[in-house]
Amino acid sequence: MLPLQSSGLPAHQQHRPLSQCGSLDTQGYCGQEAGRRPEKRHGTGRDADDDRAVRAADRAQSARVKPGGDDLMDGPTLCDEEEEEEEAEEVEEEEEEEEEEEEEEEAEEEEEEVEEEEAEEEKEEEEEEEEEEEEKKEEEEEEEEEEEEEEEEEEKEEEEEEEEEEEAEEEEEEEEEEEEEEEKEEEAAP
Repeated sequence: MLPLQSSGLPAHQQHRPLSQCGSLDTQGYCGQEAGRRPEKRHGTGRDADDDRAVRAADRAQSARVKPGGDDLMDGPTLCDEEEEEEEAEEVEEEEEEEEEEEEEEEAEEEEEEVEEEEAEEEKEEEEEEEEEEEEKKEEEEEEEEEEEEEEEEEEKEEEEEEEEEEEAEEEEEEEEEEEEEEEKEEEAAP
């Protein structure tokens, strides 16, 4: 049975929207009003007229609510419930979109962190390579200096040897000269 805001019946027999009264009782009245209405009796009389009025009101309400369209009542109707369901679905979709956006942002942040870590590792590797190259260069320079020093020492030793040889030759020449003079003196003596 469709909800009806006002049917022209007494207040205790008027139907209310489901959102206001909960559920209908077995006789078609709102559960909140069940205790206030008079006991129904079958047959003729006031209660039978009330039954007919309720059925007429139900038919009028059914005619006034168009499937898929806007209802003409001021209170909540089936269309209102459909709208509420649609709104709930929209809210759920928005929440899902927000969750997806958050997940995407988290994924982007993780990617950025990974990229930063990789960049740092590359930088460290480059620094290590530079240090190794500098150390290698220093070692080569030290080796070159040592070789130069050794060559200088060898040259110096060679020069000293040459000087010693020259001195030895001079001494030999002096000795030969002395011997020649002695021989001349001996020959000249009577």
